[in-house]
Amino acid sequence: MSAKRLKMSRAALRSATKDNDANELKLETFGVGFKMPNKKVAEEPSEFANIPLLANNIIKADWKTRIEIIDKLTNIAERNVEPLRKSIKLVTVLESLIKCLNDSNSKVSSKAISAFEKLIPLFKTGIEQNINLLLGGISSNLCSTNTILKNKSETLLDLVIDTVENDCLVQPLVYIALYGNDRLRATIITHLCGIIIILK
Repeated sequence: MSAKRLKMSRAALRSATKDNDANELKLETFGVGFKMPNKKVAEEPSEFANIPLLANNIIKADWKTRIEIIDKLTNIAERNVEPLRKSIKLVTVLESLIKCLNDSNSKVSSKAISAFEKLIPLFKTGIEQNINLLLGGISSNLCSTNTILKNKSETLLDLVIDTVENDCLVQPLVYIALYGNDRLRATIITHLCGIIIILK
């Protein structure tokens, strides 16, 4: 190739490169043209689609069906721990079960307590984000005249305190001590004293 042709080829190459760079810059300005990594968007398990329907039905169903729904929600959560930790549907599961803690039927309440005994160790962060509602539900059962329900609630409260970070517990427990049932005050204050000693 002659020196003249070589010089022209190099000039053309530089010009093409500049044009390409300019085009890429324009594309990037509008948010397109990037070479995105080839990552697949993680899809939620198909059974997650049932969670909103189950949550809606748990309010309307008879007590036997409510127990069945509690079991179904618990099983979905246990089978899909990691995906559910990352899903907004975790809130739906927890809120649905919390509502059942104070169900008018003690068998439903007992089943909800059993569900939380399984889920609290698995979903610590989600529990902490809903700690006010959860402790409110548990505290109501601590005043129950049903001995079995009361004892199970005391065990569940101990599990919550052992699992959840102490600084998440102080505010809701203080609120319960101040405004909850008078019969709860001594128990809650005892727990608070233990937490405060640890925090110090």
